[in-house]
Amino acid sequence: MHRSMWTYAWDLLDLGYDSVLGELRGRAGLTSISLASSYHAGRFLQPRSPKRKAYFPEDGTIYFRPTASRWEGLAIQPKVADLIADGGDVLGELVRRRDAGGLSVCCWTVCLHNTRLGMLHPGAVTRNAFGDPNYYNLCPSNPDARAYVARLVADLTHS
Repeated sequence: MHRSMWTYAWDLLDLGYDSVLGELRGRAGLTSISLASSYHAGRFLQPRSPKRKAYFPEDGTIYFRPTASRWEGLAIQPKVADLIADGGDVLGELVRRRDAGGLSVCCWTVCLHNTRLGMLHPGAVTRNAFGDPNYYNLCPSNPDARAYVARLVADLTHS
């Protein structure tokens, strides 16, 4: 049976891979870890973190290292979260540990809910009945937004 828990890169970096993965497998009996690979802003309480008790992630960033050549020529480009740029490739480390007998790895990915990209590309967002832009929401009928999502998923599944 597949049993997984949604996790965030900042938790793994703050608490340590061995600690988190050991608890997920040993204490919780899970078979997989599901990493947020693309996410929006928020406020996350972290009572167990030795570094901070609340975390405010960058809005609309990705939490893996993309393959640059896959993104050439696209109007909408991802931004790697500073946490990953500075702290390391969390997804890559989870995959390495999986290949060495660790937990399976899944990604949960927020694709179109992205205020940062909506503000940068207002022509690619949904609009309300009065024509006002919903900057938080890329529109799936927009070709640039569709290309972004397709490339995001392709990059994740071919890394």
